[in-house]
Order: sequence, then C-alpha cells, then structure tokens
Amino acid sequence: MARKRMIDPNFWRDEKIGELSHLERLLFIGLWNFAEDNGAGRANPKLIKADVFPYDSLRDSDIEKALGNLCTLRLITLYDLDGQRYYHIVNFLKHQKINRPSPSPIPLPEETENAEIVSLTEDSLNTHGEPTEDSRLIEENIREEKLREYKRIYEESEVNESSRTFGEFNHVVMTDDEYQKLVGRYGVSMVQSKIVALDTGIENKNSKYLGYKNHYATINSWCRKDVEKLSVVNSQISQSVSKHDESLGFIYPGKESNVV
Repeated sequence: MARKRMIDPNFWRDEKIGELSHLERLLFIGLWNFAEDNGAGRANPKLIKADVFPYDSLRDSDIEKALGNLCTLRLITLYDLDGQRYYHIVNFLKHQKINRPSPSPIPLPEETENAEIVSLTEDSLNTHGEPTEDSRLIEENIREEKLREYKRIYEESEVNESSRTFGEFNHVVMTDDEYQKLVGRYGVSMVQSKIVALDTGIENKNSKYLGYKNHYATINSWCRKDVEKLSVVNSQISQSVSKHDESLGFIYPGKESNVV
C-alpha cells in the first residue's frame, strides 16, 4: 500500500543524488512511497514498474540496473530472503517521522539469519554468468568497507566499560546486562548458538554479518523468531495428537462424549 512520505529540501543538493540519472532519482523517491514503515519493500522490477512507472515503457532490466546503482551508492540495501528480493532504504527512519508505525511483513536483513545481502548487480556478471575481475574488486571493496565499519562500531563500544566480547573470536559485543536478558528469555543454549553463528560470520568477513551493528538486537531477533517457529510446530503437534487420541476413543476434559 502506498504511503505519504516526506522529502527533505537537502535531498536535491545531496551529492549522491547528483550522481543519479533522472530515472534513478524518481525511482528512489517512489521506493519511499511503497516501502513498509520499516523502510523495506519488494525489489521486484515488475511490481515497481507497475507502482512507480505505470505510464512509462520501461524494461525490467532498466529497473534492475537502476536498483543496482542505488545499491552501489549505498542509498538502498538489496537482499534475498526465501526466494524473493527485497530492498531496504538506508537511513529511512532518520528522514521519515512515522507516528504509530504499522508492523512490517518484511523483516530487515539484520532481523533474520536467512537474508542474503546482494553485493553484485546483474551488470557485474559476464555473458557466462561468472564474476568479472571488476566485480570481484567491487565485492572485496564492499566487504572491506563493512569490516572497517564493524571495527569502528567495536571500538566505540569499548568506550562503554560495561561492554564485553563474546564468542571464540571475540567479535560479538554486548553488555553483561544485555547478555543476561537474552539468557533469561531464551536460555543459555539458544543464546550461545546464536553468538557462535554471528561470531563466525564476522570472522569469515561475511558481508551479511558485518552489517549487523547492534549485536544484542540481532541475537534477540534471531532467538525470538526461533521461539515463534517452535511454538507453531508444538501447536501443530498438539493438535495432531489430540485428533489421533480422539479417533481412538479418548475423551478430553471439557469435551462431550457421544458414547452412550
């Protein structure tokens, strides 16, 4: 559903915006209108074309190229999740003041372990689908930039004396209070498994894991989603067992029996 969004007057003088074509500028603004209240939306060229450019004869490849340029300039993040591609507008909530935001059906990349950050556009691949030398350099630069950003966040967190590191490689940073909150909610085993996953991902310079800036919030989100999935599975099992027992003639309290 389209929404009203604000445009800061400084938008027009922004140097990154100046590097965009007219099509890309209009697309960027259009993405704001069709993004959820967390700044995420579907990066499907056909849907975007129907929503933002209903009167223009554009090809899907035109939209894909424009999205790739927005991603290259760090104006949006592209990521894949469950076979679908999504976008997230960088600094969306910094520029958009939303009263009573609606829950988003689209999770942000840092809110799920399954999201894969897209760092290469279709144009960075050659005709055989293999990465070119330039694309490899671009991908490596993106990883190095995210690693520098992670190190900066890590160094800033050290100013807080209550923060400490977790994991084999000491990449996960939280306060003791945050860690105890997680353990109290989800138990040591689940929390430790998420710490290992995040710590290992950062050690391997995985661009997805390097993008997680708040480790407490990230692990909390991962654990919460696991608990929700487990709750659904347990409910399904309980219903299945109940139906099976009833078929065998077991009567549960509160249920009337038709047996005379």
